[in-house]
Amino acid sequence: MSCTIDVLIEINNQGITQVTSSDGNLIELKRNLEAVGIDTSIFRNFFKMGWEMIKDYSIIIEEYKISPGELLVVGDRYVQDIAPAVNQKARVIWVPEKDSRKSNRGLLRVLDYLDKSVL
Repeated sequence: MSCTIDVLIEINNQGITQVTSSDGNLIELKRNLEAVGIDTSIFRNFFKMGWEMIKDYSIIIEEYKISPGELLVVGDRYVQDIAPAVNQKARVIWVPEKDSRKSNRGLLRVLDYLDKSVL
């Protein structure tokens, strides 16, 4: 998990606004993040999105008055997370569940993406 924390800290150090969305209980999400050592204050906001629906990222785009191309969505479920972001013209990094459960390879891809200064 320290790799995850390092990635989040590096993103924060680059001045990039971090928010998270979940289809679960947001209070439980915050508790779980804190339990593994992630300071939830690095996230500017927590957005609740229903699990049964395909995610609509326009709420985040409108909240921060950004263009869809300025939004980077990192998700593990293609149909619910990634495809809607692509359809809304956001940038995406897909971390398939098998990657996110077995290692930090997906998070390393995020950091590599940020290091390339594409944001």
